[in-house]
Amino acid sequence: MKLRTLVFLSYLISLIIVTLLLFVAYKQMFLDYDRLRMAMMITVSSSVLSLLINSLFIFPMTRNIAQLNRQSQGISKGHYDQHLNKSRVVELRELAESMNDMGLEIKAKIKALQDEERRRNELIANLSHDIKTPIASIRSYSEALVDEVVTDPAEVRNYLLGIGKQTERVVSFANELLAIAAIDDKEIAYKPEVVWIDELILDTLQAFEAQISRENRLIDVQINEDCVSVVTDKVCIQRILYNLVGNAIKFSKPGTSIKLHIYCDNTFTYMEVKDEGIGIPEDELERIFERFYRVEKSRNQQYGGSGLGLAIAKELTEFIHGKLTVSSGQGIGSTFMVQIPNQRV
Repeated sequence: MKLRTLVFLSYLISLIIVTLLLFVAYKQMFLDYDRLRMAMMITVSSSVLSLLINSLFIFPMTRNIAQLNRQSQGISKGHYDQHLNKSRVVELRELAESMNDMGLEIKAKIKALQDEERRRNELIANLSHDIKTPIASIRSYSEALVDEVVTDPAEVRNYLLGIGKQTERVVSFANELLAIAAIDDKEIAYKPEVVWIDELILDTLQAFEAQISRENRLIDVQINEDCVSVVTDKVCIQRILYNLVGNAIKFSKPGTSIKLHIYCDNTFTYMEVKDEGIGIPEDELERIFERFYRVEKSRNQQYGGSGLGLAIAKELTEFIHGKLTVSSGQGIGSTFMVQIPNQRV
């Protein structure tokens, strides 16, 4: 039975009972026929009028409830953008507002899940594609060595170096994949500690020592004397700088310089990494921190990488309450700046 019918019947039955009780009461008053008839007419008329007046309030309310029910069913079927009509009844108006908010929240969560699933599928597809190249190279090098296609010691050494280089690419892909998975699953925890600036820079550059020496690069490090330490997550800031320095080396020619400038004020510590590389077109600056986005799509073979390094640096910087920005231009190199608070947020 519908609510409107149930309310109408309950009210009608109560009126009939009240009318009968009043009739009995009138009889007990020993009223004459004319007075009894007048009293009953007044009672019935007032009862009918009361029923009509209540219907004017009850029926619109039940219509609103029925409409809320239909629209809530629409939300359950995926129509989250419905705007539920608000009733003049406070409780129904609050219910409509809650259902509106619920629909928008469900829509946002479903979109977030869909975006996350799309990113994961994209991640797998991109890494599967990118990893084929180094594996194919390793296979061709190893087959040439096994079949003794090359026997000259110098050439054999070059093939082994090629295998090592391609193996490093595969390991790099794996490490970046693990880093992205940890960020997405929120498996990393912010652990602030005192990080000594000079040790941080030294540890970062030591990871590239062999490549810097081989490519005859000049590393220009400038640390302002008032910048001794910073309170932040050491693992995160180390990974951020590693990615930025690695990116600077990758996209600049051997023999060019890499500049690291660290300075600070009362609030923030700033770390700049500047290269003399190919630069980034102005219209693509806003997209370089997207996962898998590559400016030089035609040069993937030459530069390698998964397109995740800058995305990881950006997300880790935000994780430690900092900010990562870039300024660049084609042919003039790029400058990445990490801004992190001096104290724990």
